Amino acid sequence: MSAEQLPRTPETARLLRFETFRDLYFAERSRRESIRASIGIPAAGLSFALFAFLTLSSHLEIRLLQEAHPPSIAMTALALAAMFVLFVSVWHGFRAEWRFVYSEPPDLEEFLRLEREIHRRGAADDQAALQREVEAQTRDLLTASYYVAYQRYVAGNTHSARQRAWALRLVFVGVLLLFLSAALLPFHLAASG
Repeated sequence: MSAEQLPRTPETARLLRFETFRDLYFAERSRRESIRASIGIPAAGLSFALFAFLTLSSHLEIRLLQEAHPPSIAMTALALAAMFVLFVSVWHGFRAEWRFVYSEPPDLEEFLRLEREIHRRGAADDQAALQREVEAQTRDLLTASYYVAYQRYVAGNTHSARQRAWALRLVFVGVLLLFLSAALLPFHLAASG
């Protein structure tokens, strides 16, 4: 069945389809901004973890590691594991930002091209019909553009939200490992005394 054989879509259905995809597009666009804003949460956790790691490393006595002091080895192992987990968290943070989609509806040039094409095809004596055709074609173009942009935003937002969630989880694990490492610091300092 060709496009000419398809039954014409009623104007109310076309308008409803346009409004639906426009609203979905703007909802996903605002979700994108919300995800971008919330990436700051893992970033703040990373800066705290970096400060904690620097504090631990300033108190580390290499001599105790060479003497195989168990609390010192455990403290160092936990801190190194935290550092690895936090690096992976940073990677997930980068990936959350990487896949953000920037898709906008067509620009004015596309609309003007469409209008010129319809005017070229249309009869000059039936201006009302020509205007309705321009409006319908423009609305259909916008509907298709909103639909494509919406689909891209859904895919990009889903990926970015998943990466952001992993970054946040890994920051929590890294901070927990640093906390456990810091809990061993008094035993390490007592042995270095």
